Amino acid sequence: MNENIKTLIFGGVGLVLAGLAYATLPAPSTNVVEDRTGQVLFENFADPAKAASLEIVRYDTDKNKTESLKVEKTGGIWSLPSHGNYPADAQDQLKDAAGSLLGVKALGLATEFSEEHHMFGVLDPSQKIDDAQKKDVGMLVVVRDGKGDELARLIIGKPVKDTPGQRFVRVAEGSTFTDDVYVAKVDIEKLPTDFNKWIERDLL
Repeated sequence: MNENIKTLIFGGVGLVLAGLAYATLPAPSTNVVEDRTGQVLFENFADPAKAASLEIVRYDTDKNKTESLKVEKTGGIWSLPSHGNYPADAQDQLKDAAGSLLGVKALGLATEFSEEHHMFGVLDPSQKIDDAQKKDVGMLVVVRDGKGDELARLIIGKPVKDTPGQRFVRVAEGSTFTDDVYVAKVDIEKLPTDFNKWIERDLL
């Protein structure tokens, strides 16, 4: 067998192996979107008065359990479906809570890899989490209008070191969270999960 034929054979084998290697590469994530640094995270959310429900889910490491709170307006009456539809004093408070997300911008991209979500404390509390990662679970916040359409959905994670008021966050495209984690200024004090902060005290 002459050298030219050998070269052609080895070259063909190399192309086949390269093709097989490419075919076995993992598919790229479908949840990756363009870098939104500098952009408003919730472009369709411009009026906090349109917020008719707020859902918050977080993992309490002290109590070692997931806590959830949902407040919504049904038939003109505010109540807490998460607590047996207990009457809520929520109109102004929900407006403030929803307003805290109004105009929130992505100040920078922290990561675009899901394997690093635990580092920023943005694991989804609505999903099953291993015990070792429970300290890395974020706070899920969902705001909807009177039709049930989502105005905002995000997971608020750990605070940014040496930068008061800033947190790591993940936001959703539709109902699906992207892998991207951004830095944003969010006031979590306006997003309480304490039942007593939402009820009509006259009923106690």
